[in-house]
Amino acid sequence: MRKQLHVTWTLILLILVSSACSPEAPASPSAPLPPVPTSMHASALTSTPVFTLTAVATRTPASSPTPIGGGSGKIAFISNYEGDYAIYVINVDGGNPIQLTGGSAQDDVIPDLCCLAWSPDGSRIAFSVLSKNRESWDIYVMNADGSEETRLTMNGRNNDSPSWSPDGDRIVFSSARDGRSEIYVMNAVGSEQTRLTNNDMFNLAPAWSPHGTKIAYESKERDNPAANEEIYVMNADGSDPIQLTNNNVQDLGPAWSPDGTKIAYSTTLSHKVEEYNPDIYVMNYDGSNPIRLTSDRTDEGAPSWSPDGSKIAYGSCQAETESSICDIYIMNADGSDQTQMTDLHSYTSGPVWSPSLQNAITQHSDCTSGWSRLKAGDQARVSQETNTPNRVRARPSTADEIIGLLDPGTEMKVIEGPVCAYGLSFWKIEHKSIPGSTGWTAEGDRAEYWLEPYVP
Repeated sequence: MRKQLHVTWTLILLILVSSACSPEAPASPSAPLPPVPTSMHASALTSTPVFTLTAVATRTPASSPTPIGGGSGKIAFISNYEGDYAIYVINVDGGNPIQLTGGSAQDDVIPDLCCLAWSPDGSRIAFSVLSKNRESWDIYVMNADGSEETRLTMNGRNNDSPSWSPDGDRIVFSSARDGRSEIYVMNAVGSEQTRLTNNDMFNLAPAWSPHGTKIAYESKERDNPAANEEIYVMNADGSDPIQLTNNNVQDLGPAWSPDGTKIAYSTTLSHKVEEYNPDIYVMNYDGSNPIRLTSDRTDEGAPSWSPDGSKIAYGSCQAETESSICDIYIMNADGSDQTQMTDLHSYTSGPVWSPSLQNAITQHSDCTSGWSRLKAGDQARVSQETNTPNRVRARPSTADEIIGLLDPGTEMKVIEGPVCAYGLSFWKIEHKSIPGSTGWTAEGDRAEYWLEPYVP
């Protein structure tokens, strides 16, 4: 019985961070589920490609922390390896773990912390805390060093799964304050809390897209234990929800790639908690081409992208064990080179990668000489040979905010440039879909053209 209890809670803990404190997985055996939704216009939801499983990778765990190349920076996570649950930050090479919050001794099995989220500038961390009476979650923000912890929600209902807007001014989250689990948004200081969804579903685990125009989230039919949990995307104002996955299992914890072209998430093998065995998948931003990245017998969830998009950190839990043993792993974005980062013999999961703070722009007067095919005043078009959208940024830098995506074949006006940064040739362009109508996009990397001249 003791072993079965630990196995069940190991799964629930991973699912909790993977689906960002979903009310489908209660915070504790005595904590009540939040009230369920009561209304929805189902006809507003549009389905896209049917999901298929494609195993492409196997994990090769290491016995101790191993230096990781490619993705740099730090990773925040939740662990009880020093006894009580607390938030830590660690170098990506697995060294120098630093405790940011005081430990909690509420329970030796069930964490009272969840759902970490770095602010875009890396100066703050948002997270969810379970109340001392174990009846509800609330959202807090603290500085990146653990100081100045501030509570943002105070309504006594489940408020969790914070995700920052790209400009750092707002936070999207889920809440059951109105009797059903819906998606809300508030200013980063906690003011002007506004509901975005209002339907007949459990709406959970929102994730703001890097370009700021979309929010991905989980949604599940209420009052139906056998219902599938699927991933949707909607506009940042809550309009035009579109279903991305369509499976007979549970799809959890959407996480956008830094360029906004991919979404990582976890998928279970069954509706039954004891048979979940979740794995990490990645799909295109429109729900197409889902690919399975992990295929181990352990339980993987809570994917988090490195700032450069080359790697994914995730939690992996040993389901068949006497205690809740979870660790953090890192893999390449295609699922290869799966490597154990922590080996703390504890519950250690919910990793979130700190954002890049590099904003330098390097210009060279001859960077496009003999190569660029564009000039200011031209008309251009996104190449249809690449089959991927072109990213539009606020400034000519790969480290700058993505403010839009231009699909293959999109036509635009070139108004300024070129500027060479990070090996790319950037042009300032004009298109009605871009906030403010203008932004910077790359012509190419000198090996491949992403923009091409266009004569209407």
